[in-house]
Amino acid sequence: MTFIISNSAMTNPGDAPYIPSVARNLYMNFNAKLDAPNNGAVIESLVFRGSAPILDRTFNKKRGNVLTFPKSIGGSTPYIQFDGTNTLANSNDNGGTGSYKTIENNITIAFRLRVNDWSYPSGGTAGFIRGVSNRTASVRQGSTNTEGLITIAGGLPVAKTINEQTDLKTGQWGVLIISYSSTESNILLAGSGSTKAFAMEAGTSLQGFGFGSTNAAAATAASNFDLSHFAIWDRSLSADEMILARDIWEAGGDFQL
Repeated sequence: MTFIISNSAMTNPGDAPYIPSVARNLYMNFNAKLDAPNNGAVIESLVFRGSAPILDRTFNKKRGNVLTFPKSIGGSTPYIQFDGTNTLANSNDNGGTGSYKTIENNITIAFRLRVNDWSYPSGGTAGFIRGVSNRTASVRQGSTNTEGLITIAGGLPVAKTINEQTDLKTGQWGVLIISYSSTESNILLAGSGSTKAFAMEAGTSLQGFGFGSTNAAAATAASNFDLSHFAIWDRSLSADEMILARDIWEAGGDFQL
């Protein structure tokens, strides 16, 4: 657990120090060490923690006809292995989306991941996370096969995409956090770097999503990465909160302990 100590004395209510909080509005929270079997076996179901409805937090479906479920790997850093043939989702392709809650406008998505191959999958929008059609939030490798380059999508009504170069390295663990806001700056934190603003139209939304592949029923391509932590907030995190989240994960902590 991380503690923040302030030496500011509060004499009036307005003097209260600002304390970043990563527990507030935590919509989904996954930590492989706590939430996965970590036994090297294929996993067909994972239930994340958080305030989201249980249907949204239950990942027990695949995208595409030839892709398979990932493995849960143990060791000193447990993780879910997406080896380029795997996918895991809470919804089947684009079906049944009415049952899943939509979050929009102010959203933060965070990963602790290790990218093993920055090649852009031939399936187009395969990547780290992809929601159903007409929900625009997604994160994937950049289309130029460049190490550290990510593509962020969002906005309304049709997804807008931007490319951002990061210091994430092949085969190395790093934290990636994207904070979307409808009224303030959109913020990116990646690897060991500082936070930076990125341009994105308002109206970003997420619903019924999956890891590893696109949302197409005929998907055949998937991304090659490992995932040790994942979280979503149904609000925009501040830059300080993003840094705090990274520090907690990198220290082996969890947001709900």
